[in-house]
Amino acid sequence: MPDTMLWFREDRTKFYDVPVDAPVPPGDTPMVSLAGERRRVDATAIAAWEIPADVARRRFTGDVEAAWARLLDGLAAAAKAAPTPPAENPLKALGDRLRDMPVDATMARAGEKLRAALASPELASAFDEVGVKLQEVAQRLREQAAAPAPSPAGAPAPSATPPTPWAAALAAPDLRFAYTSGNAAAPDSRFGASVLELDTDGAIRLANTRAGTTRRWAGRVGPNVVSDLCAVLTAAGEPPVLPVPLLPGASLTTFTLEGGGHRVSATVEAHGARRRPEWVAVYGLLQSLLLAVSGGVLRLGTDHTDIAVDDLHEV
Repeated sequence: MPDTMLWFREDRTKFYDVPVDAPVPPGDTPMVSLAGERRRVDATAIAAWEIPADVARRRFTGDVEAAWARLLDGLAAAAKAAPTPPAENPLKALGDRLRDMPVDATMARAGEKLRAALASPELASAFDEVGVKLQEVAQRLREQAAAPAPSPAGAPAPSATPPTPWAAALAAPDLRFAYTSGNAAAPDSRFGASVLELDTDGAIRLANTRAGTTRRWAGRVGPNVVSDLCAVLTAAGEPPVLPVPLLPGASLTTFTLEGGGHRVSATVEAHGARRRPEWVAVYGLLQSLLLAVSGGVLRLGTDHTDIAVDDLHEV
């Protein structure tokens, strides 16, 4: 792994190759790293690591090529370790197809698009499309890895695959659910930051912070609301992989499940997740809960379901 990280200004006018362990004091200059991290730093302190745009683009292309090589090596290693015969192994088949691609021509075309994208407004949409595709591939590989291998004739049937911590917590009778969304520090945020908590007995709590002020509500919803939330989360499956790098305008939300001796938390980029119908249902129900528990204050989105909240009061 490189011991430096490529950073660039949000307007992509300057690029910096910064040592990963370098202390960079905070400041007023907004910066984004190739890994998706965002900071405001002291422009004077980071100036020593500035590099020309063409060097940054070559560095970026080199990282892409290295990631491509690691992907192929990882697929080859996974295929060798898989229990199925090589000719039937889907990981090997995928690796073979990737290796047979005209990589030089592919990388050349990708390089041309990336060089143009690094200096154009189309960067966000280009990486957004790549991120969605990578999420889909990662989900399919996770499903393939979780599927039991076929047993040879006469061999005992394999034991059932144990549930993931996410699935186990979601099915627990003592589930406690928390959902965090928004950004209280964003100057253009209409709704600030919200934390919604729901217990399996229907107790529900909401805190919203906006413009330096926090309001809190509490109440109780019926068991059908709890079961509906568990149903849509179960249908959605494991949370999608967080895209890297994060794109400007990304909407990060955090889901926390606690129950059955498990505590698991996942950060989900809402815009990308909503491309899957199952997650549209998840966010639709959560927006309806935010509207109901806030007494109509937090009206996010346009499509809401009426939810009754008993003993609703502001605390």
